[in-house]
Amino acid sequence: MDPTVSGRRRRWHWGYVSVPAAVLIWYGATRGVPAFIFPGPLDVLQTALASLSTRTFYEGLGASLFRLLVGFGAGGVLGSALGIAAGRFRGIDEALGPFVSFFQAVPPITWVPLFVMVLGIGNLPIMSVVTMASLFPVIIAVEGGMRAIPKSQTLAARALGARGWPIVVRFYLPALQPSLAGGLRVGFGIAWRSLVASEMVGGNNGIGFSIQTAGQVGNMSAVVFGILVIGALSLLFDGLVLRPLERGQRTGPRRRSPAARAAEGIDA
Repeated sequence: MDPTVSGRRRRWHWGYVSVPAAVLIWYGATRGVPAFIFPGPLDVLQTALASLSTRTFYEGLGASLFRLLVGFGAGGVLGSALGIAAGRFRGIDEALGPFVSFFQAVPPITWVPLFVMVLGIGNLPIMSVVTMASLFPVIIAVEGGMRAIPKSQTLAARALGARGWPIVVRFYLPALQPSLAGGLRVGFGIAWRSLVASEMVGGNNGIGFSIQTAGQVGNMSAVVFGILVIGALSLLFDGLVLRPLERGQRTGPRRRSPAARAAEGIDA
């Protein structure tokens, strides 16, 4: 067996200790405390088992995931397009710059009252908030990636006849994958938090709405369970999709495009 592989398999992960230790501390800190004030792990476990056996939980979870996928997807696509345009054309960069700086500093949750008033209660205002939350981190990351592309590679792509959409699909997007992966990861974190906050303020179902409702009736076990669901889903998506994508672009083998190979001759 390869000793490197064997060493990786035997590598100790401190999460094996920190998570059980945190649960034990939580259990000790809540002993003797009423569950309606600070529920312990066993109280939350009972609530979790009861919630997981109901249809309402899965309907709310599905509504939240639908809003996240649509809003985050729209923000990722639109942010990529605007980032490429801003990195490619100086005029677009100068026109978008003030708006990106301004809206990047505005917490996405502040849009909820306006979007609810204009779009009404439902999916559309919440998805719009999620889109706003993920849009600007992607724009900034992609624009930065565009500026990092060597000019010689861009010239080589044009010399090979790439124009319009072909140069975007066959040259810019492959070259921007590391920057795009990082921007999507940052945007997802902001979008996920904004989704839950929006559901608490202007939603009629979903994870955030369930937490808000449970808090109003003093069901702290349901509140803590909702918090754990939010964190678990975020860890799951980050671990299965975003982190491998970012790691793969950073360490994985990268196939050079014809423009990159041609640019070697230009640089030489």
